Amino acid sequence: MEFAQTTGFSGIISWSPFSLAALLLGIVAILASPKKWVLATFLAFSVLMAMSLHIVVFGLNLMPHRVLLLFAWLRFFLRGEYRGLQLSSLDKGMILLSSCLVFTETLQAGTAGFVFAVANNGLDGLGTYFLCRILIRERQDLLRAVAGLAGVCVAVAGFMCVEFLTRRNLLGALGAVQEFVQVRKGLSRCAASFGIPITAGTFGAVLLPLFLACWWQDGRMKKWAIPGCIASTLITLTAGSAGPLSTYILAGLAFLMWPLRGRLRTIRWAAVFCLVVLHLVMKAPVWALIARVQIVPGASAYHRFNVIDTFVNHIGEWWMYGVPSTEKWGWMMDDVANQYCVVAKHGGLLALFLFIRILTLGFREVGLTLKETGQDRATERLVWGLGVMLFAHATVFFSISYYDQIKVVWYLSLGMVASARLLIQPSKVATELVPEEESGVPDAFGLNPGISQG
Repeated sequence: MEFAQTTGFSGIISWSPFSLAALLLGIVAILASPKKWVLATFLAFSVLMAMSLHIVVFGLNLMPHRVLLLFAWLRFFLRGEYRGLQLSSLDKGMILLSSCLVFTETLQAGTAGFVFAVANNGLDGLGTYFLCRILIRERQDLLRAVAGLAGVCVAVAGFMCVEFLTRRNLLGALGAVQEFVQVRKGLSRCAASFGIPITAGTFGAVLLPLFLACWWQDGRMKKWAIPGCIASTLITLTAGSAGPLSTYILAGLAFLMWPLRGRLRTIRWAAVFCLVVLHLVMKAPVWALIARVQIVPGASAYHRFNVIDTFVNHIGEWWMYGVPSTEKWGWMMDDVANQYCVVAKHGGLLALFLFIRILTLGFREVGLTLKETGQDRATERLVWGLGVMLFAHATVFFSISYYDQIKVVWYLSLGMVASARLLIQPSKVATELVPEEESGVPDAFGLNPGISQG
């Protein structure tokens, strides 16, 4: 498809009739379906349609998830569904971080930096995060989001297994960049619709804690536990990448630390103390330990260490408002495979502080919610799963920077964490929540808003 350049539009020839039909189907579903289905629809189409499909509008790349996001917000404004949302501390933290990044990137690159920052931090960041906050207003909405993630994860796992066995990527019809399986050191690396295998594997690894928590839930939610865990495992393994595999292992171990939840403060300070001591006694900095982690053949562990070390050594160049490029800092330094360093690159020391504050506020929300759950074992485990999922993101940030559909999962994760306290609120009566004409329609994931799963 082609658009006239004089109108400010340019087309991408990779669009196929099938991918266009899929996008139109997603748009119609978002605009016309009941509100309780919008988040699952947005998630499914955003994850399964690759970001290589895009249309450039006045310099702004509109990938499938951005197009769907714009129509979702159009729906919110037309129907007034955004009303009633009360800003939490995490909401305000997200707004502050995004504003900071827009300001610093505008300073770095002028108009081009402003457009880039608005697209990534305004549209992708705040747009996706607050879409989740608007759509998750009660306990059942949050449970439905977990079920939606499990369903999408099962679908991605299926495509990656076929890709692993046939060496071809069936999602090429939806714009997948990797048509054939990558092979590194004899190890197959599948990517499905994601840009690279490591982001595909990360998608599966970070969701493991949520699916583990489903085992303690009631009704249909429990039925997602085994399929979700199997899908998470298959995605992580078929991606063939060390970062996601390490995250998967750490997430599983962190979830098993449930009996020690009352001693987390002691454990955190003990870990900090050990790292400080190691930094003092080691000949190399403590982050050099990352270079020694070689879980799978061909893993670029040394590059991960080098990124952190180089950023520390060049702090004088980026601390104020970031730096336009890191390519001149050394070999392969244009590949900033570290989310913390990417934030520092684009926003300087203040943005890095605000980003870490987002993580801190998220963990704080989980901790406060756990204290209020009482003796509700199912709710406790689900809240714990949200916290471990956030920990998994924070861990994998040391080995990757989010840039494709995995960003959607990250902002959804933050939105779910910000809504964690809804899990301890009793469900309202169905007649108060569902219009009469919708009350008899079954939920897409079998979760009736009027039935408590607690």
